[in-house]
Amino acid sequence: MMNPNSEAGQTRGGHAHDLPWRGFTLIELLVVIASIAILASLLLPALSRAKQKAQGIQCLSNLKQHTLAWRMYAEDSHDRLPFTHKCQGIDLPDDQFTWVLGVMEWTDPGKADNWDPSLHVAKSPMMPYLGNAFGVWKCPTDRSAGLRKGQPVPRVRSYSMAPWMGADVDGRCLIHEQLFGPWNIYIKLSDIVNPPPSLSFVIVDERAESIDDDGFWLDGTGYPDKPQSIQIHDYPAFHHNGSGSLSFADGHCEAKRWKDPRTTPLTIPANGFPRGGVPSANNADIIWLQERATRAK
Repeated sequence: MMNPNSEAGQTRGGHAHDLPWRGFTLIELLVVIASIAILASLLLPALSRAKQKAQGIQCLSNLKQHTLAWRMYAEDSHDRLPFTHKCQGIDLPDDQFTWVLGVMEWTDPGKADNWDPSLHVAKSPMMPYLGNAFGVWKCPTDRSAGLRKGQPVPRVRSYSMAPWMGADVDGRCLIHEQLFGPWNIYIKLSDIVNPPPSLSFVIVDERAESIDDDGFWLDGTGYPDKPQSIQIHDYPAFHHNGSGSLSFADGHCEAKRWKDPRTTPLTIPANGFPRGGVPSANNADIIWLQERATRAK
């Protein structure tokens, strides 16, 4: 029988704090830190991609809600679509039928149109169909800001509409004829037959430096057989892993990965100027959009 007072007995029966303690060596700590850094470098890109994917899904959801609201408005208005543009320089009672008013300006962030949703967004005829929610007007990746009393505040919207989708055609508003003289303007939902609704885009996530008025200006010049004449006026956003979001007249939405670097340059002319357009011959992205746009009369 072991003597509890012996050295062995004291070691086996002694307290934990009586045992010798050995800490990490510097080498072991460095190995642990290096392992954590390696794991982080592997995980962070995946997390970033997952976040971008989630934001892209949210953006598509916003456009889905807008396009369903747009269709519901038409169904409640004897098939008439809301107007894309207001009559520039003219205040008409019919302006209340424009899907959203206001002109945002990248070079003038203090302008209230940039940051105050109560001016125009809240008065949109779409709002009752959107549950009066302001969040659906913004892509979650759009970090652009206006200035309110010198303090940055989020801009009110990221989305613009195809300008041939709805217009005042009683002769008082000439902007549509000036912009789209040779191209069809769809007055009613049932007018959208060529291309069919599933191939006619309605709302697009527009780049913050480009977005200004209510419409996404896509020039039809060069379509279908002179692609060397193509120009870019307004630029789509591309913050979802190089893709942009669009909705279509049948209610579905798509994420389009832009292929031509001229569609996604690092810098662009503010608000899409010069309005004469930027030459972009044979740009496959613009051709893709033109194929999903209005047709010549």
